[in-house]
Amino acid sequence: MLIMATLLAGAVALVAVVARGPHLRDHLVLGGFLVAFCAGALAFVAWSMREDGHAEAPMVVSLVGLAAGGLLLLGLGPFVPWALGRSARPLRLPDRLPGGVAAGVAVALTATAVAVTALILDSARESQQRAAYRPEARPGALVVQVTAGADAVLRRELPGVPVVRDHDVPGLRVGEPDSELPRSYIGDRALLGYLTGDPAIPYDESAAVLVTDAATAATVEIRYGGAAVRTVPATTVRPAHPGMYEIFIPAKLLRDLGLRPEPEALVVDPSAHRVTAAEQERLVRALGPGAVHVERGYQERGSRWAVAEAPALVALAGALAAAALTAGTGRPRPASAGRAGALAALATVAGGAAGCVIGLAVAWPWTASNSWDPLPRAPFDTPWALIAALVAGLPVLTATLTVTLTALLPSARRAPADDAGARL
Repeated sequence: MLIMATLLAGAVALVAVVARGPHLRDHLVLGGFLVAFCAGALAFVAWSMREDGHAEAPMVVSLVGLAAGGLLLLGLGPFVPWALGRSARPLRLPDRLPGGVAAGVAVALTATAVAVTALILDSARESQQRAAYRPEARPGALVVQVTAGADAVLRRELPGVPVVRDHDVPGLRVGEPDSELPRSYIGDRALLGYLTGDPAIPYDESAAVLVTDAATAATVEIRYGGAAVRTVPATTVRPAHPGMYEIFIPAKLLRDLGLRPEPEALVVDPSAHRVTAAEQERLVRALGPGAVHVERGYQERGSRWAVAEAPALVALAGALAAAALTAGTGRPRPASAGRAGALAALATVAGGAAGCVIGLAVAWPWTASNSWDPLPRAPFDTPWALIAALVAGLPVLTATLTVTLTALLPSARRAPADDAGARL
């Protein structure tokens, strides 16, 4: 977004120069060439990242795509005064428009494109993060990091609620050295009951337990400090929640091997107690936000409008500036509102189309992964409803504000544009 926003100033300056200069045809040729070149670059960016799997430098490719999108908007600059000239008679505009009109339309066009691009990329990234999300605990479970006084705080805030302890041994590795390692839990029968959802599950202090519905194993290898420590028997049980892949190691087994598990987290089993939002808030105030986690699944961020608010306001300001230079501040007339809305529509339709091209192309590298074990790229829904609301709403808002401001601001005379519109 920063690259495209930086080029906005360049696009506006170019439009102001072109609008005043005599060589519009030459600028149109150069602008058309730049638009075609950047459109081809965006197509190549999308094509190069079309495959799922490990990608080389996806962020760099994304920046290249955004730079190409910014240059595409720069190439559209000369077409703004050309379009205004073609629309002068239908819109009842003066024959010679101030250079600021074209600049205002260019601001609205570019900012609209930035807003639409941001909406598309935000939707794509949100979908990918949702697909890649891995729960930190069972749904509804409370996990508190062991800190000074954590036990006392839990007893005070959740009196009578049973607490399960998870332990850690720094440097401990369970499983094959080159394989994807499941998350390890170290504790006693209560912790195994939490993982499986069965407090009465058989418990063997000399055997590991794979808690998963996707794999089986008769033994597991425990490594500590890079050296093989021991191969221990293992059993497989179904987890309390589908999709979990964890391994449970009895704390006594590790102590027998000379290791010293230390408490790492305090867990409240959701089968015993579901933590409310009020209880969570009190715990956060007492222990800090980084020490308290309640597993509620992937949490959507706030309104998607947040990423488009700033550029949408810039687009509105540009459209209003262009409208002010043509509508004046005289007595409100329907012609003033119509011209203001038409100028804004010219900018938002062109900017929305450009933003869709840029956003849909850059979404491919934007959601690619450079991990050696990447998740498949998640499908995402392009927020067409929000894009349509932006493209259609800005002209209506511009027309409404133009009439309102024209009525509120006093003026000694009506603008010449309005008089010309009345005669026509």
